[in-house]
Amino acid sequence: MAGITECANCGSALVDADPFPVVPKAKEESAGPWPRKRILVGFGLLVVALGLEHVPLPGVDLSNLFRYHSQAGFSLSYYSQMSLGAIGIMPYISASVLVELFHALLHWSRRKGMQPRDRSRLSRIVLGVTIALGALQGWSIAMYLESMRMSSGVSVVVNPGEGFRLMVMATLISTTLLLVWLARLVTRQGLGNGVALLLLFGGISPLWRGWIPNVAQWYQRNLISLGGLALAIAVAVGAVYLLFRFERWHIELAVPRGEGRSSLRWRLKGNPAGIVPRTIAGLVLWLPFSVAALFGLEQIVWEVWNPDGWPFMIISIVFVAAVAWTYVHLTARPERLAEMLKRAGLGFDRALERLQSAHRKRFGIGLAYLLALCVAAMVQRHADFLWVVTQFAGVLTALYVMVIVLDLLDEVTFRRRAPQAVVVLVEHDIHAAKLIEAVLEQGGGIPCLIQAYHARALETFLGPYLDLAIWVPEDRAEQAREILVEINAPLT
Repeated sequence: MAGITECANCGSALVDADPFPVVPKAKEESAGPWPRKRILVGFGLLVVALGLEHVPLPGVDLSNLFRYHSQAGFSLSYYSQMSLGAIGIMPYISASVLVELFHALLHWSRRKGMQPRDRSRLSRIVLGVTIALGALQGWSIAMYLESMRMSSGVSVVVNPGEGFRLMVMATLISTTLLLVWLARLVTRQGLGNGVALLLLFGGISPLWRGWIPNVAQWYQRNLISLGGLALAIAVAVGAVYLLFRFERWHIELAVPRGEGRSSLRWRLKGNPAGIVPRTIAGLVLWLPFSVAALFGLEQIVWEVWNPDGWPFMIISIVFVAAVAWTYVHLTARPERLAEMLKRAGLGFDRALERLQSAHRKRFGIGLAYLLALCVAAMVQRHADFLWVVTQFAGVLTALYVMVIVLDLLDEVTFRRRAPQAVVVLVEHDIHAAKLIEAVLEQGGGIPCLIQAYHARALETFLGPYLDLAIWVPEDRAEQAREILVEINAPLT
């Protein structure tokens, strides 16, 4: 690849002696104004999401709803399922995954990248599927509300019927579309990815809804001791720290740029499959319980297919390993990465051989990581002293929250260096995004941020709703676009 030899702004020559230029850290004064504004925008989204969970659906008699719940013994946190935020942004997330999956299956034989016009068309399809899923969930919630009757026969719905169901459907669809719009606004004007922030809110909300109030009650009833609580919290903090260190860790691959030019360091995630094998394995292995529940046979299936038994655990580990092998060899195969380098003009001798070596190393490390997560989930279910911490959040929830926090930390670091930044490209492949980052930062000396990188790397194929927006300083945007044109970006 021919390098950029002149600055696009001033025309001065770029010196090749320093292949990895260090961008001066922005002064605190210049970085001061922006965090408050962006943090407030993101905080406003969380306030809206929290407020929606406390506004009841129209047509529901609150007094009768409270009486029904007191008779049934439901907790206060259950009321959020009867509010405007009952379905939240989940229809949009489900629609994004379904549309991406069907598109990949229909166009699998082409094996080529998606053009911008294809992305635009898919976005419209996702919107339509979001409305359809929201309508289906809204109808189900309306039917459930109509079925709530107290012992006296009084319904919690003021006027049951078709009008009430249509009103609930329209209300919940509007709420979902409002959250999607706000999430996109936060992605552009706030701090972090808006959808990721909503997922973060969903991950930590059980803390103040149930865990914090219940810990005091458990202690008063002598169900827990201070020592046991401290031990459980220490184990949880240690596990989160290990996850934090691993998610930060990458394998570096040196990519030559031609004679007389230093190599680029292409940083590849240590776990190429993310959480996909664990998710797919869980869906498949728990499918018999879901089917049996439809026919009232869950007790029989539970006795035969006991999820707490060692056979189930061993089968889970084997199944996760099989899914991980299949997924990695389909999505992160060395031949695909070598083609990516070739399209960027960075092909080199023995590239495929070196990529295959890195591929074997990444698969081994990633598989060990996934199996460790499986073992941690099993320990969580069987270690009695951990129930205090894991009562409302498991290993996967903690992992999701942690990667979103990692993305926020990366964005804070970048914004302090570049208070004024713009998006120059939106990628949908983590490997291509990291290669573009290496070309911009190491080849052009341009600081850049891959927004929502850690969250997308964790969900990989299941995270199409998290766009990998590549941000650069506003005064270096033109130079960045020239480099992107030179390497034929997007590369996927």
